[in-house]
Amino acid sequence: MDDDYIDEKTEEEIDRYWERKDKWREDEYVEKSEREDQLNQAQGGTMSKFNELVATNVNERTEKKGKFTYLSWPYAVSELRKADPKASWKTVRFDGMPFLKTDLGYFVEVEVTVEGVSLSQIHPVLDNRNKPIQKPTAFEINTSLQRCLVKAIALHGLGLYIYAGEDLPDNSNAPAVEIKTINDTQLSNIEILIEQTNTDAEQFCKWLKVPALHNINEAHYNAAIKALEAKRGKTQ
Repeated sequence: MDDDYIDEKTEEEIDRYWERKDKWREDEYVEKSEREDQLNQAQGGTMSKFNELVATNVNERTEKKGKFTYLSWPYAVSELRKADPKASWKTVRFDGMPFLKTDLGYFVEVEVTVEGVSLSQIHPVLDNRNKPIQKPTAFEINTSLQRCLVKAIALHGLGLYIYAGEDLPDNSNAPAVEIKTINDTQLSNIEILIEQTNTDAEQFCKWLKVPALHNINEAHYNAAIKALEAKRGKTQ
């Protein structure tokens, strides 16, 4: 009887153990699934918020200063808070100061958080011509902080499109490069070869990406002659 009792107790304990094990696995699976669902919802919400903000037309809220377009910072903040009432931002401090002084100039940084995602933007302290200010005043630093805030908001989508091309090099002061076209003698040489090879002049111009034969530039003259001479050699 005692042995039977021990075996029965042992079997009951084993059964309870596996029941607890199965329950633990079930709870772990449910908890993991809930975490994944929360993560997917957060990521999906963030992307949908970006898509919402990036589709916002801000043209009527911009102003032109020189060659550059600026978005009003009060409007940017207003639209951001409408999209996410819990959105926040902060000025990054450098040894307690709201700017960083370097050998290249002064910089400011602003971090904006939307739906738990934080993105920061670093901005140099510039004048209205987008040139670095070597000794900025408090007002100029504050102005750069406002511009930096708008750009940090743009990282979340709002007004992002107005900065397209801003990082391209400015060649407005570069000397104009004169492109020389072929002279009359060179033009005549090409025309003779075109006639000898029965070449379609219009198609030949398309190949050289010029509107007409006389627009061929000197740099392409040799290539044009060689191409026509090669064609003539095949037809002879």
